[in-house]
Amino acid sequence: HLHPPQAFESTLKSWEDKQKGESYRAAARPRLSSQQSMEYLTEEESSILQQVSRVAETLIARIHEAAKAHKAVEQELAHAVNTSSLALSEALSNKAAGTSEFLSRNAAVEVVLSIKELYSETRTFLEGKALDSPQEEEALHGPLSVLGQELQRLLDIHWLGPIAHPVEEESAGSTNKGSFKLRLNIPKPKKDKDKVQKQKANSILPGKAGGIAE
Repeated sequence: HLHPPQAFESTLKSWEDKQKGESYRAAARPRLSSQQSMEYLTEEESSILQQVSRVAETLIARIHEAAKAHKAVEQELAHAVNTSSLALSEALSNKAAGTSEFLSRNAAVEVVLSIKELYSETRTFLEGKALDSPQEEEALHGPLSVLGQELQRLLDIHWLGPIAHPVEEESAGSTNKGSFKLRLNIPKPKKDKDKVQKQKANSILPGKAGGIAE
């Protein structure tokens, strides 16, 4: 038997994992029309996205720090951190290689979705587990709350909001456009949090019908 090189196998595996994640996410959200996806961000949209990206990078760096001392941080947040880091670096290289100084809307959507996932995973983690010291929690809470505010500015962009709102949030009976704002500021009631944990578990287990088990 000819075995493909080790590196190729691991690349293939990560690609397959990525595909699983992509198909789950893709099934759960509306898409840009092909016309829209070709458009570039405006200067204002681009500067909001850059601001969000910077805050996300700060949060990622803090998570890496916390992970050195706490295995749980790494276990719980590694996927979200890796996905958003990858999206950020791909966006940077696309921008460098592109003809426009601004990202396409399509590329921006990928970045926003991965950062939004990073935000909610980190928030769920902090709600569920106490770290050793208030300083450690604050190191993550600080950039996390800024990230929440900045994300809200992005979600107020007319074409981006509907795409970045996952179906499960919409189907929770929140047709209210400001529902994400409320979620940011109000601590979750217990029941809601359990539901999130359940959804999270579903989305991580690859075998569960693509992760969109109701």
